[in-house]
Amino acid sequence: MGIQDRDYWKEDTRRPAAARPVRRAARLVPGSWRPWLLWLALLALGTAGAAAWLKLRQGQPFPPTGTVHWYVALPDVPMAPLTLQAPAGHSHDTVRLDDWVSGAPLALVSVRAGETARLEVPLGRYRVIVAKGLAWQGVDASFGYRSRHEQSSQPLEFYRIGKQTFGHTITLETLAGNLPMAPAH
Repeated sequence: MGIQDRDYWKEDTRRPAAARPVRRAARLVPGSWRPWLLWLALLALGTAGAAAWLKLRQGQPFPPTGTVHWYVALPDVPMAPLTLQAPAGHSHDTVRLDDWVSGAPLALVSVRAGETARLEVPLGRYRVIVAKGLAWQGVDASFGYRSRHEQSSQPLEFYRIGKQTFGHTITLETLAGNLPMAPAH
């Protein structure tokens, strides 16, 4: 018996023509396009969601240095100077002044990296809260969850003696400064 006579070699040729599988051209069956449409819609939705997430993570443009968001209407009272100096670097700063006794916010000041902001604030005692970050999310969210917040543990006092008004200059990244800071809650 030779190699030509073996059964496994000639198995396909010994089947009758009717038993052989017939290959037909692929046809579009009604309703078979629906799963593809569903996948295409999910792909488009996923792409739009990823773009929105990246835009949210990127944040909004940071306001120019010296932009002040006042939480209250300013009363017609004497004012004192406040100077905020931000170190050169890659993160921006916001400084919020809260009333020392009530904790009510007064103002939020934007300071870009390496720049100085000057403003006038009403006389009083304030808690200073400094936030640092890269992706600005707006006045309410600050820099989002990736920001660093510190607050003063002693009041910053603006006052007047006679005709002389006393304000403050704050350097926002001094290792041996004279305004004690602690992590904000």
